[in-house]
Amino acid sequence: MGYSYGGVGSLLAAALNPRAVRSLVVIEPPAFDVALDHPAVAALVARLEPVFAGARRMTPEEYDRGFDEGLGFNHVEAANTARLDAARRERRPWEAHIPLEALRTQPFPKLVFRGRAPRSATSRR
Repeated sequence: MGYSYGGVGSLLAAALNPRAVRSLVVIEPPAFDVALDHPAVAALVARLEPVFAGARRMTPEEYDRGFDEGLGFNHVEAANTARLDAARRERRPWEAHIPLEALRTQPFPKLVFRGRAPRSATSRR
């Protein structure tokens, strides 16, 4: 089971070692690689790329603010700067190639929870 970026890790781990998986649950994984051709995903990546590109030169607080703004969220100061410091060094979510077909053919149950894009972030319903 994985949430957010941890969902990407769960997807990758399940694909690498499917015999060890009894079921797979992911909650809002930023698996952008599977939808880079969608205009809303491409726009989100374009907004987040400068944040990731400059992350190592930013303070954890600057990174947090830029990330929130790139996502279109109202910024709220994070209490856990250690988590932010680690997040600044993660690879970009769109760089993780999720082998969907390999996962699709596995016999274990799969459940994906996803949010709905804000009205302004999507061109289709």
